Amino acid sequence: MKYTYKLKIKVISPIYIGSGDVCSRCDYINIPEEKKIYLLDKKKWIDFLVKSKLYDSFISNITQYGSNLDIYRWLKFNYRFINEKKLPEFISSMSEVIFDITHINGFKNHNIYSFIKNANREPYIPGSSIKGALVTALLSQILQNNTKKSIQYLNEIYSMLEESKISNKANKINSNIIKNSFDYKANYDDVNIKGMSGISISDSEPFKKENLKLYKKKDLIIVNGNIKSKKIDDRPVYRECIDVGSETNFTLTIDTSKLKQDLEIKNIDSIMDALSLRIKLLFGDNGIISAWGQSSNYLPDNIFDKGVLQIGGGVGFHSKTLMSSICSSREEANKLTGKILDKIFKGKKHYLDKPISPRALKLATVNNQDVFMGFCKIKEIKQW
Repeated sequence: MKYTYKLKIKVISPIYIGSGDVCSRCDYINIPEEKKIYLLDKKKWIDFLVKSKLYDSFISNITQYGSNLDIYRWLKFNYRFINEKKLPEFISSMSEVIFDITHINGFKNHNIYSFIKNANREPYIPGSSIKGALVTALLSQILQNNTKKSIQYLNEIYSMLEESKISNKANKINSNIIKNSFDYKANYDDVNIKGMSGISISDSEPFKKENLKLYKKKDLIIVNGNIKSKKIDDRPVYRECIDVGSETNFTLTIDTSKLKQDLEIKNIDSIMDALSLRIKLLFGDNGIISAWGQSSNYLPDNIFDKGVLQIGGGVGFHSKTLMSSICSSREEANKLTGKILDKIFKGKKHYLDKPISPRALKLATVNNQDVFMGFCKIKEIKQW
């Protein structure tokens, strides 16, 4: 049987999915008195510079001052054909996106990490990002229901820690979990079938550019159960995020004939159940993140509703791994995570992390409240 669902996705906390592009200080104009950042449309900006015979001057100043060049002040001094009071309006006409930064205290002119966009420069959520979260949730459910398989992979991880280099080994273990859980042999010609080909997810419809908002990366550092600091780097990281409350749609298709039969994935409800279990394993009363008692203070509202998942950057180590599913307790999961991270990041003493590891939790400040990133909720609109 084949089922296709139209689903609505609603953002609960800021979502960041990077495009790989970075906007330097030369790509935007900061007007401090307005508390606004104007991200320049590069084509319009270059055309203006050329037509106004300011291109050579601009390049010369960029060469001399680099990212320290204040484009707003440079423009006020060099482009005197326009009234200064109308300059913001003019800059707006040259801009791709305008960010209100009243929520960011002491904005510093550093790089802005861009959200992924389509050919029309509209932000969207790739289907691969959603599918990755769904696959992890389904794997969590499988391992929770199969103690023998969980112990097998857990023992492989402990054995991995005896090796000097573990990154390749960790990737191989993860690949084997996916392969053994989802893939199967076709009876007629012994061909290996990729089980997850039975679930296909479209890219989301684009969001409006107005749904983008700048958020400053913040780390919450936990040492021995206490908040050591809410760290914001001296050279802060700003990221384009889809803002809270934003909504768009995507489609999900389940072809049960292509799925491994013992998975018992029959419809959208099967996936919703896996998502609920996943959130419970991470943030429920006995969840791996809940090992630190104050973690609930940083949860957005309604994360235990049906259909909630985490996607994108800044969601943290455990939201993208299976430690919460294969370990016998959250204490074991956090302790094992500390040992793994200690192998990867030598000298950081992650083996001392407690009660949670990693000890840095990623936050965004929304309406003066720090929250964990990447939460969204999916809801069925239509089935055919």
